[in-house]
Amino acid sequence: MSSQPVPGPPGDLDLILAARRHVRVAHHVPGRLRLRFEPLGLAGLLRGRGDALQDALRRVRGIQGTEVNLAACSLLVQYDPALLPSAHWDRLLTGSAASAAALLADLLTTPA
Repeated sequence: MSSQPVPGPPGDLDLILAARRHVRVAHHVPGRLRLRFEPLGLAGLLRGRGDALQDALRRVRGIQGTEVNLAACSLLVQYDPALLPSAHWDRLLTGSAASAAALLADLLTTPA
């Protein structure tokens, strides 16, 4: 049974949108995206909720897995390129906040 697109838990959308200010693309091939993050900025955003961002990202339709490497200050996102094409990533990471929020609202799901 697949997840239906509905808003995730409160704050998922806001957390993902806020995190994009602290990341940049380090490497991207279809299906695999590595983001580098500013450790102080992201640490302040998460405030001891280390898994919160990963949990929020896992509720985005098409994301298959995430891995944080604190030593490298990176986040690896594995995803289905048929559901999240490159244009979506551009919009999510560098588009306007309104555009990214609209796309995320469509992509956020609740766990099955």
